[in-house]
Amino acid sequence: TAGAASVLGAAADLAGGRRFAPLVRWCHLLGVAGDALSGALLVHDLGRPERFLNMLRTFRVRSPMSMGSWILAASGALNTVAMLLAHRRDGVGVLGRLASAGAGPLGAALSGYTAVLLNNTANPIWKHTHRTLPILFMSSSVASAGAILEQLPLDERSRRVARVYGIAGAAASLVSSVAVEREAARSAPVARPLQEGASGALWTASRVCTAAGLTLSVLSQRGTWV
Repeated sequence: TAGAASVLGAAADLAGGRRFAPLVRWCHLLGVAGDALSGALLVHDLGRPERFLNMLRTFRVRSPMSMGSWILAASGALNTVAMLLAHRRDGVGVLGRLASAGAGPLGAALSGYTAVLLNNTANPIWKHTHRTLPILFMSSSVASAGAILEQLPLDERSRRVARVYGIAGAAASLVSSVAVEREAARSAPVARPLQEGASGALWTASRVCTAAGLTLSVLSQRGTWV
């Protein structure tokens, strides 16, 4: 979600400038909060903070963990600079806007790299959906970021952009979930977790919830009651 918010923040800043200043600020704030929480969770997963710092001592393109650590660290740094400086109108503000532009591509990578990480495990359902799972993660993150931003205090123009962003993400998420199922279906044992048991129920529920959120976002233009 932090990654998808960074993408929208960079795009809104480049395309709209001051017209979307409130949206850009909220995107940067959401990006910083998500990056910080992600870093804390990663440190918790590794066990000790110094292990995260040790991961930054090397840069291995073939290692999803190494690349993910660098993407997360760089995204957090750029989002923080953008949040603090991008709204200023002097030369320092230029530095903030450059940081915002840099956070966009990193945000796209951040929103999908966790799927790549899962693809490189021995879990069959993750390993055999390496073409489609990252797309599902990225589109789902766009849907989540749009939904969060739409609930924040924005002007109508910015809220409309966030709504369209979330609708596009939700629609893409539904399509990519079908693609994940088809890729997994090449092997019946691999696809079974998406069809049976608790995992199958959660998979179905996630698609129902995404479809419901998409419907409500489309209908929300008809009145605040939705």
